[in-house]
Amino acid sequence: MKFKDDVIWKLSEELKKKYDYYQEEFDKETRHEMNEWARLVDRYASELKKYELVCSFCGQHLADHNVNAECPENHPKLLSGRSHPASEHSQQQ
Repeated sequence: MKFKDDVIWKLSEELKKKYDYYQEEFDKETRHEMNEWARLVDRYASELKKYELVCSFCGQHLADHNVNAECPENHPKLLSGRSHPASEHSQQQ
């Protein structure tokens, strides 16, 4: 009986060690994969930021509903003292 108990204990310990090893490897791979996804999301966000349109006069973000609207900072009445008129909304990247 003692021999049987020792063999069972030894096998269960080996199984536990293998399980711990594979769990650790899985956790390491999962962390690596998550870090890779986070890096890709950050890169995607920075790429999208390049295409964000902002009025260079007032700093307002431009969208479908306001891209062709008059800029309060770049209104023709305000520009009458300047030598050359500027466009309604200047876009920068």
